Amino acid sequence: MSYVPLWCKSNFSFLEGASHPDELVEEAHRFGLPALALTDRDGVYGVVRAVYRAHKEEPDAAPSEEARWRRLCELNVMAQVHAVREADIVRQAWRKDQPVMVQRLDL
Repeated sequence: MSYVPLWCKSNFSFLEGASHPDELVEEAHRFGLPALALTDRDGVYGVVRAVYRAHKEEPDAAPSEEARWRRLCELNVMAQVHAVREADIVRQAWRKDQPVMVQRLDL
């Protein structure tokens, strides 16, 4: 079992975090951490930057600016789905064969 920090604030949480999301991802990689939970308050601004930093080669390899943004959006959604899948409450429900419902908002 590896260690994963589950409470990490970036400089997007005013007066709570000091490091930029890019720096947090770099340090996590440097220490061999498989992941970290960016738990900024009042927004998800840092999450997109952290996802980009973790997967920089993929969007950068896209042939156009639009394709880069599309890939970054896909990577961000995959990161969010992974976070839900790994949540304790979801795992407990699966162990008990209970259905897991995720609410969505159709716009």
